[in-house]
Parts: sequence; C-alpha cells; structure tokens
Amino acid sequence: MVEKEAEIAKLEAEQVEKESNMRKQAKDELENWKKEREAMIKERKESAVKEVSQPKAEESKEMWADCLKFIESNSKFVKSTKDTSRIKSAIIKMKEKSASAS
Repeated sequence: MVEKEAEIAKLEAEQVEKESNMRKQAKDELENWKKEREAMIKERKESAVKEVSQPKAEESKEMWADCLKFIESNSKFVKSTKDTSRIKSAIIKMKEKSASAS
C-alpha cells in the first residue's frame, strides 16, 4: 500500500514536472515568436521607408535617359547651346548620383 502511494506520488510529481516543462516551452516559443514578429515588422517598415524615399535604380536611369533624349531631340526649345550643354551635364550628374545611390 505504501509502495503504491509512493509510486502514485512519483507519477504525479513527474506529471507536474512535464506540465511545468510544457508551459515553460510554450512561453519560450511565444516570446521567440513575438521577437521574430517585431523584427519582421521593423524590417518591413524600414524597407517601405527606403522604397518610398529612394526611387528604384532602373526607373531613375530610364527617367534620366528619357530627359537626355528629350533635350537632344528638342534642343530648339532651349535658348542656346550653352544652356543645352549645362542642362545635359546636370542631368548626367543626377543620373550618376542615382546610379551610385542604388
């Protein structure tokens, strides 16, 4: 009888320990999930801000190339060749800046 009570007490203690370990593991998993989620949200916010603040390199290159083509094909709208060359050099500088930023 005493042996059975000791065995039952031992089994109950093991069960309590298992439940405690399971709770601890669940708590740890929840904490890890929260940390991963916060990191993911932070990363998404940073990438969204970066995307909005900097135009994509390809779009920027195309835009500057289109500007150069427009100036070359419509140079009659520009007052003088000095203005044309100044505008072209400014566009080329901006194109280089946008390419180096990406």
